[in-house]
Amino acid sequence: MEPPQRVGQMISRELGAGNPRTIANIAEAARKLDGPHYSLRDYVTAYIFDPIRALEYPYQLVVVVDGLDEWRNYESFLAELAISIGKGENLTVTKSIDWQLVRMASSSGQQQLDY
Repeated sequence: MEPPQRVGQMISRELGAGNPRTIANIAEAARKLDGPHYSLRDYVTAYIFDPIRALEYPYQLVVVVDGLDEWRNYESFLAELAISIGKGENLTVTKSIDWQLVRMASSSGQQQLDY
């Protein structure tokens, strides 16, 4: 079972692969969080939200995490995401592709939808 911090790193790897402008922020997170004494919030902020902010998208980013509810530690990870999203982060996290959401995003004139 992956610890919550590792899942944040895995999401950032996928984010960087699809959005090269996030790589500098992800590399900075790896340099900054170099020990076991950081909180889950530190990892979520550095590996997920800071890179997303770097994209400066004018619309919401959708992240699909397949099998999230099958992971033993998913509740603590989702709790940290919910806190940040509640503070105004422009992100939706879902466990599967919601094609209705994709259609709504496409019809609203968004230039790109990442998932």
